[in-house]
Amino acid sequence: MNDKRGISGIIVALILILVALVASGVVWVVVRNILDRGSDVSIDPLQINLEIQSASKQGNNVLVTVKRNPGGGDSLTGVALTMSDGQNSETISENVVITEGNIKTFTLIPTILDISSITEVSVAAIYQKSGKNETGNVLDTRAIGTGSGEETCIPNTCDNLGYNCGIWDNGCQGSIDCGQTCPTGEYCNAGTCEPEAQCTPSTEICDGTDNDCDSSIDEDFTNLGTSCSVGTGACQSTGSYVCTVDGSGTECNAVAGSPSTEICDGLDNDCDGSTDEEGICGEETYCGDGEIQTPNDNGQNEQCDDGNTANGDGCSSICLTETPTTCDPTCSEPTPICNEATLECVQCLTDPDCGATGICNSNNECEEQSVVNSGTIYSVWPDGAAIFFDSVNLPKSPSDVSEYSSGDYYVRFLAPSLETKCIRILELRYVGGDPDRSYVNLITTANINSEENYEIWNGLAGCEAAV
Repeated sequence: MNDKRGISGIIVALILILVALVASGVVWVVVRNILDRGSDVSIDPLQINLEIQSASKQGNNVLVTVKRNPGGGDSLTGVALTMSDGQNSETISENVVITEGNIKTFTLIPTILDISSITEVSVAAIYQKSGKNETGNVLDTRAIGTGSGEETCIPNTCDNLGYNCGIWDNGCQGSIDCGQTCPTGEYCNAGTCEPEAQCTPSTEICDGTDNDCDSSIDEDFTNLGTSCSVGTGACQSTGSYVCTVDGSGTECNAVAGSPSTEICDGLDNDCDGSTDEEGICGEETYCGDGEIQTPNDNGQNEQCDDGNTANGDGCSSICLTETPTTCDPTCSEPTPICNEATLECVQCLTDPDCGATGICNSNNECEEQSVVNSGTIYSVWPDGAAIFFDSVNLPKSPSDVSEYSSGDYYVRFLAPSLETKCIRILELRYVGGDPDRSYVNLITTANINSEENYEIWNGLAGCEAAV
């Protein structure tokens, strides 16, 4: 009898152990599934909050400005933007991360829908799930031509993009300059200043990076950030030169307008380079024909008629006198640029207007880059990798000291110096002493020694051409 009880106890113990093992296995399967899902647990796409701030048409494109409000952490990997004409839709996915609190403007180019029929645009979040991108539900919808505040494109800023160096497309047919230099010991890498020790020299391309590690960003692309235009007549639109996607050069980010039917109004409505062609005006008198009529055949009582229908030149597009805001007559060589501040035709407004080796002086005239100071080095420091050198030949007046610290001046060292590249001057300071001298703070180290000769140039292109 006792033996049977002992055997029963053993059997019960074995059954309990078996049940415990099975339960442990079930728990492990659940835990392993959770671990295998990994990011699925951490992602909560319902917390991502995207808001369309404005939506408008510009030429054949749709401009959409999206703001990301707080929520969702790092789960967002892109946005899906859907254009609709009320019956059909077209979705364009942008694999661009918008950090919380920031704004991004997108240029959508429809290929399925007719631009004239598009009435609204929606936005949805793209996020990672099980290692794949998935698109969530629509988070906001905006009618075309509506938004918060004025119905205009909201340009990106350096803060929104997270950049602190380089020239970039602002998303609204313009550009933003986030800085042309980084602090000493750092270089620009895709818009962000990073430790100079991480820079590996390569061929310079147009990408917002100091590829050749010479402390200059995209320096070979001299028109980067300057104004440009595309289109003809009423289709003409202005923008800025920005880097191409492949970094091989620059391109104008302006988008030409859409042509319309030609009418008799003194404008090139159909954007073919001709105004009021094919006798469309007949023998009519109209604003823009160069003769003042009160009234003309369109019923307008003209106060002036300067032969065009442009605004800003003293006679408006409807032939009423106005305060000029642009040069009249149109500027041409040798002074092809209108200085809108003075309404005078000038040679240049900025250095790029003067070509690769020219500079624009205070009189808005082009000058060739040249040597503005030269002399002999008195001392350098630190030895072997100099950042500073002084000389009795350096400028000492307050105006020169300020001018040479503008970031537009470069120094080259003459043979037999071992330093062969042109280096930007970060700062010039007058210290006096005996002998009476000033010193230069270079933007990067130089292999130079005392008693070597130097030249200071008022531009990088001219300096490099002399090396």
